[in-house]
Amino acid sequence: MSLISSLLLAVVALVILAFSADKFVELAGRIAKSVGIPSFVIGALILGFGTSAPEMIVSVLSALEEAPELAFGNAIGSNITNLALVLGVTLLFGSISIQPQVLKRDMSLLLLISVFMIYLLWDLRLSAIEGYVLMLLLVGYVALSLYRSEQDPAIKELDEQLEAEQPAAERSRLAGSFIMIFWLALMLISSQMLVTGAVSIATTLNVSELIIGLTVVAVGTSMPELVASVAAARRGDQQMALGNIVGSNIFNTLGVVGLAVAVQPFGVPQLALDRDMVLCTLLTLAVLAISAVAYKRGKSLGKLTGVALLSAFVGYTTLLVVTAA
Repeated sequence: MSLISSLLLAVVALVILAFSADKFVELAGRIAKSVGIPSFVIGALILGFGTSAPEMIVSVLSALEEAPELAFGNAIGSNITNLALVLGVTLLFGSISIQPQVLKRDMSLLLLISVFMIYLLWDLRLSAIEGYVLMLLLVGYVALSLYRSEQDPAIKELDEQLEAEQPAAERSRLAGSFIMIFWLALMLISSQMLVTGAVSIATTLNVSELIIGLTVVAVGTSMPELVASVAAARRGDQQMALGNIVGSNIFNTLGVVGLAVAVQPFGVPQLALDRDMVLCTLLTLAVLAISAVAYKRGKSLGKLTGVALLSAFVGYTTLLVVTAA
């Protein structure tokens, strides 16, 4: 396959993947609402899984096709993209006030998970057992979130948000389920196309699959998070945007990496640990520290923080390009 054909395949796959993921999440939320599933469950599970579905599918397919660097680069690269690019762009649309429960619980947990991932990667290999542990931690996180949901003041706000977005005429559950299966199948097909195109690009340019996973694939599979966060910010709901980013990174680290490794254990290069995983953890720490300072001073995260995060993303991407060259 020529370079132009590979690039075209990857671009088309990314567009289809982002579009089908958005439709899948939207329809899944409608069906869940119609059968009486609580709104918080929809937000925590349906939306959280939905925006991470592209990363999950791409990483599993990459692992099965013996492209582990692409699988790992996609997951960690998506986390870096979410923290630097997605959060940075979101802050350009409006400031985000920090809620204490988000700071002490979700953001702190994300940092602990990142540090734990560094510990697991210390031997440069992830085993199936470690994959199961990561997925069990994800189940625990979801269960704990649901347990605390009754006392969470954001639930009423999320209820109003989801209720306002309900269409006037509901599709039947059966028809909706078939349509949802169609969008899921489209995600699978486009993900397979993306993996094929990405591997071909890496081979043609003699660039490591890790670099392709950290850049092209990671940014592409983060499009649902970007679209969802910017849409929430434009509606004035920056809290939902922040929750989407933090929740997505937790799903990526525990669910995406965990599932991929459970399906096919793989090793990672030293550079992925020393550069990418460490940077991901430092970015998480930086966002947590800035948020803590802003909370103590009674201020919000604003455009200055957004510009700093976007600058970090540009610098990191430039480093990857220079290193690849």
